[in-house]
Amino acid sequence: MVKSISQFIALIFHPVFIVLYSYLIYFNINSIYNQSYKNFEHIIIDGGSTDKTLNILKKYNNKIDYWCSKKDKNTFTQRMS
Repeated sequence: MVKSISQFIALIFHPVFIVLYSYLIYFNINSIYNQSYKNFEHIIIDGGSTDKTLNILKKYNNKIDYWCSKKDKNTFTQRMS
């Protein structure tokens, strides 16, 4: 039973963090996009990749609600910023 508005919001807007190697980002984007449930936002925060990740993000820009790429210190700080 939900006892407060913050609990209710947490149930509705439950974030999911998935840490991926760059070669898996393509599969992640397509997997999420092909779900039957469509009430979600697909947000990708990249840690300043220097591989092909940015090319993939640009290619699939129309399937992603928001993405950015900025240098981080590690996975934990990237998720929390």
